[in-house]
Amino acid sequence: MRKNQSTQTLSYPIRLPDPIQEEALRLLELSRQVINATIVALWERLDEFGERESTYAYKQVTAMLPAPVFSGDRLWRCQAEQAGRILRSQASRKQQFARILPLLSQGMIRPKTEKQPAGKARKVIKAALAALREPDRDGGQAVALQNLVEQACNFYLTNGCFPATYEEMQPVPVLKTGILPYAADDGGEQGQAYRLRVDLESRCCFLTVRAPSAQGTCPRDWREPQWQLPLPEPLLAHLQAGENLAPTLREVAVPDGTRYAVLDFILEVSVPDPPASSASDGCWAGTG
Repeated sequence: MRKNQSTQTLSYPIRLPDPIQEEALRLLELSRQVINATIVALWERLDEFGERESTYAYKQVTAMLPAPVFSGDRLWRCQAEQAGRILRSQASRKQQFARILPLLSQGMIRPKTEKQPAGKARKVIKAALAALREPDRDGGQAVALQNLVEQACNFYLTNGCFPATYEEMQPVPVLKTGILPYAADDGGEQGQAYRLRVDLESRCCFLTVRAPSAQGTCPRDWREPQWQLPLPEPLLAHLQAGENLAPTLREVAVPDGTRYAVLDFILEVSVPDPPASSASDGCWAGTG
């Protein structure tokens, strides 16, 4: 029997305890400012992020730019990783924009009438996108292309013309809330930006992060104290069965103005193989 090698990545958020919220939010705000400053500084070099020499985006960023605000090498790596991920994603969108640019035409815009305002001619857009459809591409590619056409049409409705370049229609994608992936650090036991120890027997984990003080400095004794976080049953089950990857610290903002920090556990778990097809009816045996 073939060994299953398919996996998927899951994210499970845990709200941090109240005593660490202020500290975590300070760290996330500092990181948001650093990440945004990095994105703005490198936006003119967006095309360079279309080529990848390393899996880790921080290596590309740190080779191009020093830290706007330095709070330690590993913390800067984590901030640069998030900035690089955003820039790589935008570079990919720019490459896709080059594919849809020749298709943009005034026929995609429905003219204003007495009964309705100007809008998008969706049948024309759908027909144009059908010409780009490739059998070997997944559905995500089609959605991305449609999203770009819609964005270009929105630009037309605002400005009276289609954008000539991707940057003309795409504002610099700065963060509105803080996020800090720890994938660029040295792991939960050896990390210099965070430490995380999972205790499955006690059904909890112990976390500490390198965060600025109220005065804006990162103290040397940042590893103490360690905060204990209870782990809910669904997460425990995944931790026992899957691989625990580097977590992400993230800010959540709710409409009433409340802000709080969560730690996203990132897990890589196995995906079962689809059941074999039935020789008698040629159909897949579904599991519901």
